[in-house]
Amino acid sequence: DNALAVAPGLADATLAETRVGFRPGTPDGLPILGLLRPGLAVSTGFGAGGLTNAPFAGKLVAALAVGEDPGFDLAPFAPDRF
Repeated sequence: DNALAVAPGLADATLAETRVGFRPGTPDGLPILGLLRPGLAVSTGFGAGGLTNAPFAGKLVAALAVGEDPGFDLAPFAPDRF
């Protein structure tokens, strides 16, 4: 009903298909952020916060990928914690 208030044309629309976007999460609720091996960093498992956290996570994994100190303790997010 709220959608029809801003887009009344939807009332006569035909549903062509549906899609689902999965939100990857982890058993402990923390993302996976760190090196898998030298030069290969991973950043996943943010769940619904992925888009919000992407800029900061990208900065961290970029630093890791080129061998720089990310300036942040990533131990709680280590890929090998599982």
